[in-house]
Formats: sequence, C-alpha cells, structure tokens
Amino acid sequence: MKPMSTSVVSLIRRISRWLGEVWRGFTTGLDRHRLLWLVLWVASMLSMADIPAGITFRIPSCLQVGYIICVGAFKGSVSLALCLLCMRWKWMKVPVYVAVGIYVALAVVNFASYRFFGFGITRRMISIVMQTNPAEAAEFAGYAGSLAASSVATWRFALEVLFMVVAAIAVRRLPRTIFSRSVLAAGCVGIVMAASFAIVFSSGRTAHLLSLRIAKYGRETYRDLREFERLKDDLAPLPDAASVSSTYRAATVVVVIGESASRGHWQAYGYPLPTTPQVSAMADSLFIFTDVIGSSSSTSLNLENILTLSTDDMPEGSALRSPRVIDIFNKAGYSTWWLSNQERSGLVSNMSGVLVSQADVVRYVGAESSEDVLTSRYDEALLPHLRKALGDTARRKMIFVHLMGSHVLYTSRYPGSATVFTAADVLKMPGGRSHTGDEAATIAEYDNSIRYTDSLLGEMLRAVVRQPEPAVLIYFSDHGVNVYDIDGIHGRGERFVEVPALIYANAPYRAANPDMVSALDSALMLPVTTADLAHPLMTLTGTTYSGYDPTRDFLSPQYVKRHRYVDLRPWTFGK
Repeated sequence: MKPMSTSVVSLIRRISRWLGEVWRGFTTGLDRHRLLWLVLWVASMLSMADIPAGITFRIPSCLQVGYIICVGAFKGSVSLALCLLCMRWKWMKVPVYVAVGIYVALAVVNFASYRFFGFGITRRMISIVMQTNPAEAAEFAGYAGSLAASSVATWRFALEVLFMVVAAIAVRRLPRTIFSRSVLAAGCVGIVMAASFAIVFSSGRTAHLLSLRIAKYGRETYRDLREFERLKDDLAPLPDAASVSSTYRAATVVVVIGESASRGHWQAYGYPLPTTPQVSAMADSLFIFTDVIGSSSSTSLNLENILTLSTDDMPEGSALRSPRVIDIFNKAGYSTWWLSNQERSGLVSNMSGVLVSQADVVRYVGAESSEDVLTSRYDEALLPHLRKALGDTARRKMIFVHLMGSHVLYTSRYPGSATVFTAADVLKMPGGRSHTGDEAATIAEYDNSIRYTDSLLGEMLRAVVRQPEPAVLIYFSDHGVNVYDIDGIHGRGERFVEVPALIYANAPYRAANPDMVSALDSALMLPVTTADLAHPLMTLTGTTYSGYDPTRDFLSPQYVKRHRYVDLRPWTFGK
C-alpha cells in the first residue's frame, strides 16, 4: 500500500499535467482566434461598464477602469473557451457566432444607454421599453441619435476610440507568449476583483452576467408592472369632485418628503453636531414644528396616508378607497408634479406609484426598484427637475419632491465630497464614548446623510424665496430610525417615528396671508401626524373640498388633539 504522501503527490502531478494541457489548448485556441477574443473582451467590458460606477458600490474612480478591463478580460476568456468548446462540432459554429452577435449587440445597447442616459440594461430600461408605444419609440430614436452625434465630439469618446485602436493593434501583433500571459494576468486579476465584489456587496452580482441580468430584471419588471396596472385599475374617480374649489392663497407649493430622518439628529432641534447648517441659518424665517410623527415605521404605509385622506387608524390598503391629494389639487386647478428619487414600482412602492399616477408630470430619477441598485442616484438629481417645475409657465403649481434622504445604506445617500463627520466626531459628543467604533462610524454616516439633505433643502428654500408670487415649501420625513440612540439598537420601529417638519412661506405669501402666518405660529407645539397632511395643505392653499376635516387640520381653530396611531396602534411614546 502506497504511503498517503505518495498518493497526494501523484494526484497533484496528474492535476498539474491536466491543467498544463488545458492551458496549452487554450493558448493555442486563443492565438488562432485573437479577433474573436478581442470582440468578446470588448463586449464583456461594455456589458458591465455601468456596474463599478454605481454609487451603491463606491468603487474609487481610479479602480473603475481597471475593474472593467480585468473582469472583462476574465469574462472574455471564459466566453472564448466556451465558444471553442462548442465549435468542436462543426454544426455549432453558426449558432455560436449568432449568440456572439446577439451578445455584442446587447452589450453595445447597455453601454450606449449608460453613456447617454445614466443607466444600462436595468429594470428602469426594461420598464421604459415595456411601456413605450411605436410613436414614442420613434421619437426616442431620434433623440438618442442626436445624443450619439453630440457625444462623438467629446474628449471622452476620443479616449475610448484610442483605447480600442491600441488594444486591437496589441491583440493582433503581440507575440504569442506575451499575449497569452497578458490575458492570463489580466484574467487572474479580474477573478480576484470579481470575487472581492461578490464578497463585499450583496447586490449587483448577477448584473455581471448580461443574460442573467436581462432574465431577472425582465421577470421582476413584468410582475411589478402587472401589479401596478391591477392597482391602477382599482382606482376610483375622486368622490364629490364638484365640491373642490380654491382661492389660491399660494401660487406655488413645494412638498418635500424626506426619508428616515430622525428629529433627534437635526442640529435645528438641538443635536450637538452641525447636521443642518442651512436650515439652522434660516430658522428665524421658518416655521419649525416640534412634535410631528410619522404614521408608520414603513415608507409604504406612510405614503398611503400622506397622499390620500386616509387616517392613521385606517387599515393598510384603504388608500385605494380614499380621495387622493393629487386628484384634489388637479381638480382645484393646480398643475401637479411628482418628482421622486425613490422606486416607482416593486413590492413596497406600487401603491404610492399608483396614488400619484394622475399627476400632470411624473418623474422618477433613480432606481425603478430598490433591487435596481445600478440606477441609484443622489438626491441632487432631483434639483434640475424642481427648477424646471418652478420655472414652468403654469399659473399654479403643486410640486411633490420625494427624497431618498437617509435610507439605508447611508454612505450611498451622499457623495464622498459631502463627507463631514467621522467616528471621532461622534465619540467626542456628550455620551459618545458609550458607542463602539463601528457604531460611531455608522452614526457619522447617518449624520452625513442628514447634512447632505440639509444642503439640498437649502437650495430648495432659496429657490422658493426667489418666487415672485406667493409660495410655500413644506418639509417632513416619513419616519425616523434608531441609530444606536436607544438600547444600543440600529433599526426602525414604531417608537422611532419622531420626524423633523418645517414650513417656509415666502414674503409675497406672508404679505397676502397674515392670518396663515398667525395660524402657523400658533401650531408649532401641537402634536401632529404626517397622515393628516392633506388638511393643512388645503388650508395653506385656500382649497376647499367636502372631504376636508378641520379637526385634523393643525391650522384650524377646530383642530382636535387626539391619540395618534403608528402602524395602526396607539402611539405611547414621545411627549
């Protein structure tokens, strides 16, 4: 019987010989099919060019190009090996080249869409394609053509062409040994990079394979669109629409809905770090409310209540049977906008998407779904759309702006240049030493997201200040979050729904509506739930409707302090 060590050595030798034969066979095929490898390499790079640039992943710019080149080399080599394996049977050559052609075409589409529109083949693109009619497709083709023509004259395009030319020359002329070893080295680095990505990030893995990406996103998008249309079909017309009228106290109203912003982390409410310098600097001209809560620890139920006349004690799903805010203001004569950086569809957002579907302008600037991480955007992407809405010629405008705010993952909610706070700053706060280093780092990231939202609020507020006609801006968050503030826990819950809320009225509005200014001053300390937004919104704009309830309007002298509900249960925390 051979010793165990001899058997192991023999096995290693056999494996080494087999690997050597595989490598020699591959290098021979690689040398004979250099052009095919080049095509597969380029297609592989184009098929995933949108991944490393995703803000969710925060891959440094200096590594993004290397990631695409090396992982593309690995994918191109594996693809070539599969092609060579299949082409051992002559009848497979035509199917292989057809498959390669389709792959190249889809990869080009992915890259072109990413370059021109900021997203590749994602749920957002598939959703657009599924909902586009022939006339819209023809119009879009002309628009895309003009974008392509304008991009040819850019330095970036020139660099990409230069890279392709140099790569093609190198692939054709490098000696066989140097070429094969270069491919091996790049492929090995690509394996390490791809493996590191898969370990570090829990999302975006399947997007590396274009076929899986299309199949997965296509199935999910089709499912969500069917559910969206089903819900939309269930929408009833606005009841008693003839009762809507308005004196138009405000010509322009901007309603900014934040995400996961806790009142306790706002400098304007006494938080020790300067998280809201813009709002704090304007505090004297703002109406800052001190006792506002969301009606749920989830965004979906909050939005159902915010966007309809549903009350905080009505069961989830009641929104479809309740008058919708958008419909009320459409009927009142306002042009309505819904500008959002959150998802339009998906298991948690189909309902809110349906509730705002009747707005005159609906724009989703970010991901189609929370699972669509490749199209995530910072909230600043909303600002151009808000400016366009404010500059619109419509006489009266109701503009909703839905932020991604401080939704987890916090570091994905603000650009690196907006990083202000570190774990060290948190540890220096009163009581900060009770946190671990990791907890302090998470708190710092959350506070940076709050400060980033504040910077955007500052820009929005200044835009409303400049409006020549009476204008109002309202900001509040849907719910808060516990970031190790209580019990050493990080997460959401019905206890953590105390949110910041403020209203700004510009000089023309104050001059025309002194009674509203007094009512706002008197309401700052009242207990309020965001579920009742529609009622004070009608009062601020001089809008009347049969569904209006003065007992739920904190601007009305008939307002009733009642027990507030969170997640359909009486809220027992707070003041």
